[in-house]
Amino acid sequence: MKKKEFKLIFYFLTVLGIFSFLIPALALANQKPLSIWGQELNYEVVSLSNKHRSYDGLAIRLNRSGKKINRVILNTAYFQQEATEIWEDFQYNPKPSVIVSPNLMTFLVNLMETNRNFSQKQSLISQLGELKEQLQYAAWQKVYAKAKNKKEFIRLFIQTRKKTIEYHELSHLLDAVLWEKQQLTSHEMRDEKQFAHDTEVRAFLTELVYGPNPQDSLWQIVTGVLQEIKQGRSIDYSVEKLKDILVMAQAINWIPRGELLCFLCFLSKESATDIATKLYHRYTLATHQWKRGLL
Repeated sequence: MKKKEFKLIFYFLTVLGIFSFLIPALALANQKPLSIWGQELNYEVVSLSNKHRSYDGLAIRLNRSGKKINRVILNTAYFQQEATEIWEDFQYNPKPSVIVSPNLMTFLVNLMETNRNFSQKQSLISQLGELKEQLQYAAWQKVYAKAKNKKEFIRLFIQTRKKTIEYHELSHLLDAVLWEKQQLTSHEMRDEKQFAHDTEVRAFLTELVYGPNPQDSLWQIVTGVLQEIKQGRSIDYSVEKLKDILVMAQAINWIPRGELLCFLCFLSKESATDIATKLYHRYTLATHQWKRGLL
């Protein structure tokens, strides 16, 4: 079969303003419409597998003959690597050991302190490591049990993860469109760091609402929290994302007082959608006061 040809193109990427880049991307991908947060976007999806690229997903705005084109690029090289690691983990450790999950309120207090100071707390790192194992089991054990072999598990993993990251990048595209129309808050329009923070949090919430596997999205966040604590710096606001989810789950009385942190492993798709939707609207409408009628 003949390989699809790549060509270099200029494109506009709106993340912290509009920048110009050169990257390899498939030309003339098919457009498809999708409704997200009450807005309809037409966009292209391009899949590649390139370990030399540092991203697993990318949202870009192309200029094609004077017309703006939305494009989502999915780099499956990292998906395959993670799928292989999870498969091997299940092979040697089919079920993680039963843990004593920390009290949610105690954990949240420690997490908030870490968010401010990034103090290296070994107990917090240990708790997050155990939660990560539990979320991995919740997200992928049924897929592992269903798969006939490693190859099929990797295929099913990539299929699911691609859809999750696609929605993540679509959220960035929606923000990019609103940025260009100057329909974000004046604070976000003036402050690039605020916009970078807000668009990343909204993208995570979009995964939980529209994505197929909320436990996998939470697993990725916990992985990010561990990285941020160990490195002593924010990478993609993972600490804040996890904190927001835990706070909102309590604020809407979805979980009782005294609940344990491991409740995240048992969130149904409906519950994850409910929590993330309320947080998204509270975040965008109440906290940042987006223009009425946008969503």
